[in-house]
Amino acid sequence: MINSISKKLTALFICCALLVTVTSIALWNIGFEQTSAKQQFENITNIHKGVDLLRSQLWTFLQFGDRKSLQRVKTAQLDLEQLLQKYSLSTSNLKTLRRLNENLAQLVNHEQSLIIKDVIDSQSSKLFVDARLLLHARYNILMEEMAETLIYEQRQLVRVSAQEQNRSLWKTSLLLVTFTLILSLIALIILKRFRHGFAVISDGIDKLAKGDLVSRLSSPNRDDEFVELIDVFNQMKASLQKSTVTKEELEREVQKQTALLQEQKERLRFLSERDPLTGIYNRRAFNAQLDQTVARASRAELSLAVLFFDLDKFKEINDNKGHQAGDEILVQIAKRLQNNIRRSDFCGRFGGDEFIVCLNLEKDYSGVLSKSQELVEALSQPIHYCNELIRVDVSIGISLYPKEAQDPETLIKLADEAMYQAKEVEGTHCFCKALSPSPKRKVQ
Repeated sequence: MINSISKKLTALFICCALLVTVTSIALWNIGFEQTSAKQQFENITNIHKGVDLLRSQLWTFLQFGDRKSLQRVKTAQLDLEQLLQKYSLSTSNLKTLRRLNENLAQLVNHEQSLIIKDVIDSQSSKLFVDARLLLHARYNILMEEMAETLIYEQRQLVRVSAQEQNRSLWKTSLLLVTFTLILSLIALIILKRFRHGFAVISDGIDKLAKGDLVSRLSSPNRDDEFVELIDVFNQMKASLQKSTVTKEELEREVQKQTALLQEQKERLRFLSERDPLTGIYNRRAFNAQLDQTVARASRAELSLAVLFFDLDKFKEINDNKGHQAGDEILVQIAKRLQNNIRRSDFCGRFGGDEFIVCLNLEKDYSGVLSKSQELVEALSQPIHYCNELIRVDVSIGISLYPKEAQDPETLIKLADEAMYQAKEVEGTHCFCKALSPSPKRKVQ
C-alpha cells in the first residue's frame, strides 16, 4: 500500500495517461481499418465498373458484329487489365480475374482473325458462323464468371472487415474496462484515505476551538501528508499551551497595544501634517485644511482671506549668521504667527522662508488690513539669538474669498502674486489688490 496521497495521485495520473494513449491507438487502428476497407471497396467498385463497361461493349459487338465494335471490346478489355494490375485484391480472386481477362483477350483476338478473312466459301462460311457462335457463348460464360468472382470478393471483404472491426472493438472495450476499473479503484482508495485523514484533522480543530490544548492527534496508518500535518498541528497546540495567557491578561495586553497603536497613529498623523522644524502645518496639510475651510465658507456664505508671508533678505541671515540662526528665526516666526491668530484661523509653512495664514471671517473684509497690521507688528519685533537682536522684514500678499477667487489654488496663487508686489517696496509691507490698489503704502 502506498502511504502517500501524492504518490497515489501520481499513479492515478499515469493510469489516465495510459488510458488516453491506449484509447487513441485503438481508435486510430479502427479508423485505419475502416479507411483500408473503404479503399478496397472502392477498388472493387472500380473493377466492377470496368467489367460492366466490357460487358456493355461485348453486347454492342454481338448486336452489330463489326470491326469497330470489336475494337471497342478490345479497348475495354485492356482497360480492365490495367485496373487489375493497379488494384490489389485477395490473391486467388485476383489471379482468377486476370486469367478470365486473359482468356477473354484470346477470344477477342480469335474473333478478330475470323472477321478479317477476305474470302469464305459456303462450307467454310457455315463453319465460320458456328465458330463465332461458340465464341459468343464463351464471352457470356467469361463475363458471368468475372461477375461472380467480384461478388465473392466483395462478400469476403465485408466478412473480413467486420471480423477485424469486431476484434478491434473487443480489444478496445477490454482495455477501457480494465483501465477504468484500475482508475476507479485508485480513486476510491484516495477518497477513503483522504476522508479518514480529514476527519482526524477536523476533530482536532473542533477540540482546539473549544479550548482543548492538552489532547494530541494520533497518526497511525495515515498518509505521509496527513502525518506531517498532524505533527505540525500537535506542535502548534503544544506551543499554544505554553504561551496561552488568561483572559484578563489578554484584555490588558490588547488595551495596551491599542493605546500604543493609537499613540503611534496620532504621532504619524502629526508628522505627516506638521512641518518638522516649526511644528505648524506643512504645505500639503495646509492645502487640505484650506480646501475644507473654503467648502464650509461656500455653504455658509462667509468670507475668508489668505495671507502669504515671505521673509526679506533671509538668505543673507543664513549666509552671515549661519543656518542655526536661520532655523531659530523660522521657529520664532511660526510661534508668533500661532500666538497672534484666532483658534478658528490656521497657519502653515509653505516652504523655505514662506509662511501662509488663513483668516476665517464673517460677512465682510473690514478687519483684514488691521489684522495684517497686527501680524506685521508682531513679526517685525527683533529676535534674540546668541546675545544679539536680529530684525526681519516681512512682505505680505493677501487674497480674498470669494471676492477675488472661489477655489483654494487660485487664492494661494493670487496671494503669492500680491506678496511679490509687496516686495517691490523696501521694508515690511503688505498688499491686497482688492483692498489697496497700490503696494507703496508702508505699514509701520
